[in-house]
Amino acid sequence: MSCNLLVPAAMFLTGTAYGPFSEICQCLGLESLSTRHCYNIQRVSVLPEVTSVWNLHNEAVMAATGDQVVTVSGDGRCDSPGHCATFGTYTMLDINSRLIIAQQTVKVTEVKHSYWLEPVGLERCISKLQVHNVTISILATDCHPAVQKMLREDHKTIKHEFDLWHIVKGVKKRNTELKEWVRMVSNHLWHCVMVTRYC
Repeated sequence: MSCNLLVPAAMFLTGTAYGPFSEICQCLGLESLSTRHCYNIQRVSVLPEVTSVWNLHNEAVMAATGDQVVTVSGDGRCDSPGHCATFGTYTMLDINSRLIIAQQTVKVTEVKHSYWLEPVGLERCISKLQVHNVTISILATDCHPAVQKMLREDHKTIKHEFDLWHIVKGVKKRNTELKEWVRMVSNHLWHCVMVTRYC
């Protein structure tokens, strides 16, 4: 009986879809739960527990960072590459504590186009932090044009910087004529940031 709960829980917590799990069971000759039964168990028993633990963790993080001025790094991730994503999740990391202090998921039906998933997710993260009296002094992001415009026009008190990881990635991708030098240029960029950080 416990397997009926543990198997759907393990699938959900590891991000495993039902299809591959079912195929493995068929190959091994194992009886398994039906798709509907599995997802019903996840919805009734697993999801509420995961939500509860996430909320407790989030409250503890907010209690630890509330009423502070923070330096954060933010980035968005879509559930599929390109411009056909259904969901976009924006995450903010406090540079000093290394804690995720805000995370928001946006569905494409809430925005004009999947292009806007990242800026809307960022806006929601900033709003959430403001509710908890967390002040952002510096925010490092990628070079998303809509994010740049939003921060420039709506959040003038936040110092906006570009995340070096994205800059280095751009150097590696776009400079094919400097192929032999790209690695050295990338290493030098990282070195400059580390030296500046500890000066």
